[in-house]
Amino acid sequence: MVSALLYHFGKSITGHMDPIRPGLVHRLDKDTSGLLVVAKDEVALAFLQSELKARRIKRIYRALVWGDPDTDSGTIDLPIGRSERDRKKMSVYPRHGREAITHFEVEKDSG
Repeated sequence: MVSALLYHFGKSITGHMDPIRPGLVHRLDKDTSGLLVVAKDEVALAFLQSELKARRIKRIYRALVWGDPDTDSGTIDLPIGRSERDRKKMSVYPRHGREAITHFEVEKDSG
């Protein structure tokens, strides 16, 4: 990935950035989508890192769902933490989990 970034953006993403991960701001939800946030220059890198740290970056996901949901919209408010059974996975963990709030709505219903 780094080689592709260096080829595409050239020297604009090097400078004072981490030479091993130039331009890479953060890997969002690596256990699900593996989405990467990449900055094209140092100014963008600093800005995106500060926004991420302050939790001002909003994540929006789209999903295909098999079946008919009980409701067209709602909120799931359950704490998430490392699974006690498999430390590589996350699960609902009421006692020690971090706050995790998901708002959802059905965009299109095939039925």
